[in-house]
Amino acid sequence: MKKAIHLLGLACAAALFAAPSLFAMDHDSACMPKNYCAYGLIGPGISWVNLERLNDNLAASGASTFRQYTPTLVLGGHKEADRMIMESFVTGLFWKDRVNAGLRTSVWLSTIMWNSGFNVLPASLPVIAFPFLGIGAGLNGIQVRSDRQTLSDILLAKEPNSSLWQAAFLLNAGAGADLRIPMGKKPKGAVIGLRAGYTFDPFLKSKWRSDGTIVGDLAPAVQSGAFIKLVVGGWGGHMHDSDNDK
Repeated sequence: MKKAIHLLGLACAAALFAAPSLFAMDHDSACMPKNYCAYGLIGPGISWVNLERLNDNLAASGASTFRQYTPTLVLGGHKEADRMIMESFVTGLFWKDRVNAGLRTSVWLSTIMWNSGFNVLPASLPVIAFPFLGIGAGLNGIQVRSDRQTLSDILLAKEPNSSLWQAAFLLNAGAGADLRIPMGKKPKGAVIGLRAGYTFDPFLKSKWRSDGTIVGDLAPAVQSGAFIKLVVGGWGGHMHDSDNDK
């Protein structure tokens, strides 16, 4: 556990150092206090979801069950003008494969969210803090297959190998904060921030599908639950700013 924490810290530090260069050639990557700010963000997190009914169905069918929280990876962007904030994030939720009675089960969830908020702190400060509301969608997947197969099993399709997917409409609410760190005289800077809140999955009757067929006896993966994300990023100025510095 300590090794994982150390590796996570090193990864965040490396991303924080590299972010200004990564976004240096992005037309929309810039930060001008009191006016406009835009930058990309990436980072790890943890999310809680409701898999109770789904786990009951999986267990009854002889498949493995999964815990109701998992690490996440988020990739997104932040734009701010006159303290009004718009953000978009793609998040992946991942579980380690589980094996039970010769069946290997994989579960993954993903979301794409668009959030809007308002910076409650003065625009002149290097720190922003904002509540946000968002709307988006989720895409969930399950794969169940034999843990061990022979070539003849694969060619003759003797062993189980099924993939299922489910879509969801999502809402979320929460709060975020960023610390912006200018770097040198050039229009470059780094960002480190935090996002925390709650995702709502209001439609609990979403059906799983497999090869165009509805799977009627499998409960949905409900993406309602809390989340927390550590994000890092940076800005590198507009293209013409970079050209003028040469």
